[in-house]
Amino acid sequence: MKHSKLAAIVVAVAFLTLALVSVIPAAGPKDVVYPGKTLGDVVFKHAFHSTEKKLSCKDCHPGIFKMKANGSGMTMEAMNKGEFCAKCHDGTKAFGVLPQENCAKCHAAKCEPTPAPQ
Repeated sequence: MKHSKLAAIVVAVAFLTLALVSVIPAAGPKDVVYPGKTLGDVVFKHAFHSTEKKLSCKDCHPGIFKMKANGSGMTMEAMNKGEFCAKCHDGTKAFGVLPQENCAKCHAAKCEPTPAPQ
């Protein structure tokens, strides 16, 4: 009798654990806010890149980005040269950091394209 109660409790706990795991979303890394200078901040959404785009941590860490928020020294100048986000946001894998029409896709403030020199 004791063994059957114990077995029933173990089965119930296992069932509840599996049910909760399937309902509760996995807690992934938090979003990272990169302070912007003139165009506003950029919020990197980990969940979008890992869930929607199916990227894993090792796709970016530690090769492109350090495992510390804002610890990589990212600048637009470097991205315009193909570094950091531009490793994927090159206009082929994902929308490019250039042309300037794409600024507002990441930056909080809207930007106006710079007119072409005449």
